[in-house]
Amino acid sequence: MDTVHPEPDSILRAINQFAYVPFGVAEDVAEHIRSAIFVAMSGADEETQATLDHYLESLEEMLRIKDDLKDAPTAPPRQLVNVDPETAAAWDEMHDPLRQRGINQIRWAEFWNRPAPADEWLIKPLVPLGRQVALWSPAKMGKSLLALDAAAALATGKPLLGGPVVPKASVVYIDQEMTPDDLQERLEDLGYDEDTDLSNLHYYQLQGIPVLDTLEGGEVLEAIVRGTKAHLVVLDTMARVVAGEENIADTYRNFYKYAGWRLKALGCSLLRLDHAGKDTAAGQRGSSAKVDDVDVVFQISAINKQDGTYVLRRTHSRIAWVEESYPFTRHIKPTLWHEVTEGLGYAAGTKTMADELDHQKVPIDAPYKRGYGRRQVFYSAQRFRREQVGDGHSQTS
Repeated sequence: MDTVHPEPDSILRAINQFAYVPFGVAEDVAEHIRSAIFVAMSGADEETQATLDHYLESLEEMLRIKDDLKDAPTAPPRQLVNVDPETAAAWDEMHDPLRQRGINQIRWAEFWNRPAPADEWLIKPLVPLGRQVALWSPAKMGKSLLALDAAAALATGKPLLGGPVVPKASVVYIDQEMTPDDLQERLEDLGYDEDTDLSNLHYYQLQGIPVLDTLEGGEVLEAIVRGTKAHLVVLDTMARVVAGEENIADTYRNFYKYAGWRLKALGCSLLRLDHAGKDTAAGQRGSSAKVDDVDVVFQISAINKQDGTYVLRRTHSRIAWVEESYPFTRHIKPTLWHEVTEGLGYAAGTKTMADELDHQKVPIDAPYKRGYGRRQVFYSAQRFRREQVGDGHSQTS
């Protein structure tokens, strides 16, 4: 019988799920993934072997970090969601050693009837809870200003981007570009002064933090996040916190291997700021691998700079409920602040689904549940219906 060679993509998904494996069985599960990597390497071409070798290094580093974390306080347990058939098959292969320790594979009847995951935001609509986001733009679009406004508001309990006030949260901001004078000017423009309690905004400006595509850098970042109990890390900018060349994929693979994965394991969100390349249509400056490990990529574009109107455009996303675009306005009175305004851009099929939801008398604030079709179109349709109400049209409420 011919040997079945696992696909590299299936192995990568299994490694990504390894973050959620209990400490007690991590070594056994890692051994199964190692075996799959070695089988896949057999007879593979040179490029594929190099990719698999990188996956093996990542697995060993994750196992080492998991061993370091086993005695640390843990974040609230999460449920695995959006498990595709290939990932489920990888877990099935791990079934036997887990079952011996009382850990069972998914029971499908329970899986399909579990509550639908909520669209949870840390900073709406910029940073989903526990996720990693890349925010990029050409120069002079104000991405750092937007990030600082959002981070400071979260740390001080001010309204977030024109939305409601949310509970204060600890934020780590690593700034390797601005000077102290730049920072003071921006904070004052945003309405902060020496009487403001900024104790939840842990700001590291032009500090000698080791680069984050190294083991030392990852360990230092983890220590900072643990020490501050941070819910969010902002990196301003990505190019300033790594040592590797921007156009080399391994730079960003190593960043995730040493730093990004640690943040996910701790349940801490990440906002990475970056510059556009020479060709804005081609995306962020440097390697296309920059988008591989983040959950959402946003680009800032100007609608009308003189009016202070801009738009966050989603260019990549692993999350269905993040919409394609979010327009926002940069106000300058009474202080500088940003207001996100819904109403620009709808997913294909929005009007059809909105009509169907009206027909079924589904409340306009109802959450998604299975049977409504594509999640992204559902959320777009619900937003469309809410905006119709705001325009004076009658809708189910």
